[in-house]
Amino acid sequence: MSDTVPAEVELFGQAFADLCQEVEALGFDGVVYTFYPKSFHKSIDMQPVLQYSTKFEPFVKHYIANDYGNRDFVIRIAFKGAKKSIDWWEEINNGNVRDDELQVTLDGRDNFGIQNGITVPVLKGPYAIAGISAITMNPDKANFRKLKSEKLDTLILCTREYHFRVMATNSGIFEFVESIIQHLDTPKKIVIKQLLKNQPMKTIESWDSGLTAKNAETILRNLKQELGSISTNQLMYLLGKMDAEKLL
Repeated sequence: MSDTVPAEVELFGQAFADLCQEVEALGFDGVVYTFYPKSFHKSIDMQPVLQYSTKFEPFVKHYIANDYGNRDFVIRIAFKGAKKSIDWWEEINNGNVRDDELQVTLDGRDNFGIQNGITVPVLKGPYAIAGISAITMNPDKANFRKLKSEKLDTLILCTREYHFRVMATNSGIFEFVESIIQHLDTPKKIVIKQLLKNQPMKTIESWDSGLTAKNAETILRNLKQELGSISTNQLMYLLGKMDAEKLL
């Protein structure tokens, strides 16, 4: 494997470049990180936030252009709360995939050479899901079964480490959070506005918010947990950086 990180990977930062190298070293050919706010699901105007290695780039661009995010059975299964790794063809062969969803995987195989894929869920919460998928271009099914048998535990470990590594930094969180802030429901927006006023949640009852201080604290706690167990200071940093008042 080359020591030179492709330019497309550098755009996503060193953490993702490291993940690509780790996954390729295991024997997979490509990797994609998917972050999908629930408010985007089934929206014709929205697609998941994606980070991808160079082997995935042609299909990712095709995926977005054709609104495949809303016909992706892996995303559907993840939204139902999948905790275990999702082997794409295993789900297909078990009859868990609709015909329109199957076409997405067939397109990837027949036109982009993506023969096998497995997705590791790394986030399942009330506002968003996230997962990391690894692919192989080798059509030999026995080779993929062997790779999965020998390397899956390590793949799960490095993908989860990447997710938490990214979500532990302000810059990493910002890349995925801005779109969520724009689509929060009214109670969450009220709590965000309270933060932007630099006021404690206990004063939220003094204006016509419709929320109690206890409800506001619960909303704030859940929101921070969903965004990667970030601190209030990190959330304030993100809100300031994205000029959140204009988004609410």
